[in-house]
Amino acid sequence: MRTRRATVQWRHLVNWHEAARCGEWAQHFKNACCLLLQLPHVRFVAMQEKANKRRDDLEDSLQAQQYFADANEADSWMREKEPIVGNTDCGKDEDSAEVCSFKRWLEISLYFFLAIELSQYGNSVG
Repeated sequence: MRTRRATVQWRHLVNWHEAARCGEWAQHFKNACCLLLQLPHVRFVAMQEKANKRRDDLEDSLQAQQYFADANEADSWMREKEPIVGNTDCGKDEDSAEVCSFKRWLEISLYFFLAIELSQYGNSVG
């Protein structure tokens, strides 16, 4: 039901030109309302994009931290094995010399494969 005020306004329209102007105003009002209704969606999409970028940055940071933690672990392992590899004791007899040689070969092989694995992991991350 129309209010008295709206009825009075429509009675005062003298000709069709004024009616058309009121229609134009209504169309502008409708367009403005549509824009205002779309604004939350636009802001939500922008917020989602920022959240996705933040998530990607955090994932990259996590991978970098894991890489450096693994590198530190490998470094401490190598420091732990340095005295064994640097040992100049070759054993007192042939059997002990073979055991000592095998231990050194095993330590060097482990070090070599650890270095390769760490390098491959670093290439996959970065």
